[in-house]
Amino acid sequence: MLTWLDQRTGLVTMTKDFLTEDVPGGASYWYAFGSATLFALILQIATGIFLCFFYAPSTATAWESTDYLIKHVPAGGFVLSLHYWGASAMIAFMTMHLLQGLLWGAYKKPRELQWIVGVILFIFTLVLGLTGYLLPWDLNALLASKVAIQIAGSAPLLGPAILSFLQDGSGIGTLTINRFFGIHVWLVPALLVGLVGMHLVIFRWNGPAGPPIDEAPKLKPGRFWPEQMFMDTVLSFAMFVIIVALSFVAPAPFDAKADPNNTQFVPYPAWYFLALYALLDVVGKLPAQIVQIATLFATIIMPGVLVLLLILLPFID
Repeated sequence: MLTWLDQRTGLVTMTKDFLTEDVPGGASYWYAFGSATLFALILQIATGIFLCFFYAPSTATAWESTDYLIKHVPAGGFVLSLHYWGASAMIAFMTMHLLQGLLWGAYKKPRELQWIVGVILFIFTLVLGLTGYLLPWDLNALLASKVAIQIAGSAPLLGPAILSFLQDGSGIGTLTINRFFGIHVWLVPALLVGLVGMHLVIFRWNGPAGPPIDEAPKLKPGRFWPEQMFMDTVLSFAMFVIIVALSFVAPAPFDAKADPNNTQFVPYPAWYFLALYALLDVVGKLPAQIVQIATLFATIIMPGVLVLLLILLPFID
């Protein structure tokens, strides 16, 4: 049966070649960050599909459907917490994977395209975190997302169009929730899956970059199976155990229903946007005449230049 399948698809031969591939410098947990990130993405897709069965995207039903999920759906609150902590895990491990590639020179020839796709994947992952934040429609979701929408609306040239697309008239409403829901559930995941596939195909073609030392070619290579596969599995399993534990001891936060008239509540951003919000707080204390230009620089120009430098890094170094 396997021979018949291999003759027609080449899957068996391709799998054998993949499992017996040499790992430069030997198996290492450094190589496992990518697999852990992929596992986190799969977890996000699985839990996200479950949440979609109960979620209703509108100002009249978003909070109520989330409240119903937490209180009345068996394991609903637990799955929501898995999704919440899984997002943090995915961003954390993707950040470590990106830093590892940066330190090990995995952006250099012939891996330029692999690096660029990885940077784009990281940006889309942050967009996932941002758009998912509004969906529960609680106080924090509304106020934190309002800041994010204002930042996007201040972008040169495209700002007004983005603001018009995301806001329902002059404020955040049902149209905004539907836009964020569509981006979070359909658009970005579809792009992510396609880009992950491209990233893996390029990685399979180029192979691992290897340790960042001149002696790397002299080190004894290891095999993907079983050495590296074992390390990938251990790290992914450890990440999953931590996500499950956090879901039990620190469930996903869920505040009172969103109220645009509430001026007392202080929003708290996700940790991966904390630096940006802290920067906004600092900028807001500057003299009034320079606040607007300083905000533009801190939230649009500076991050944009950083992303551009990361994308162009293979051609600079």
